[in-house]
Amino acid sequence: MGLIAKAKLPSRFTFSATAISAELNDAFEALIKDARLQFINTTLDFETPVFFTISGGGNFRATISTDDQNYGRLNAGTSAHLISPKPGGVLRFPSAYGRKTNPGMLYSVPGYRSKDFIFTKLPVMNPGFPPRAFDKAVVKYIQPKMKKQIQAALKKAMKV
Repeated sequence: MGLIAKAKLPSRFTFSATAISAELNDAFEALIKDARLQFINTTLDFETPVFFTISGGGNFRATISTDDQNYGRLNAGTSAHLISPKPGGVLRFPSAYGRKTNPGMLYSVPGYRSKDFIFTKLPVMNPGFPPRAFDKAVVKYIQPKMKKQIQAALKKAMKV
């Protein structure tokens, strides 16, 4: 999912390409760090830390990624699926729970699990869960900020 920026330039201006490039680079770096922070915010209440890396910086391109498989499943969601106990075993799961994340939200909450458990030797149909779509929520959060920061960077670099 990419971001597209358009800049309106005044009809008369003087500029330094070096100054414009430096200001835009600074704005881009700030946006990427802010986007990474938004991904981190979605995991603050997770039991296991999730690490996000920024790679491919330069030429106004960067990728924020994680190799955490659970985060990937949360982001993409899951379809309904059958969960079976191991041969000779039992399934155990809480009788109630509260989720830590919600679709399209850039935060997490503590959530909860019941202390009462259900045990079964039979397969159970898990209904799956909707995608949290953290990646799309981060883009939606960053786009308006990107426009403002690019305009501010160009204004700072150019003398109108």
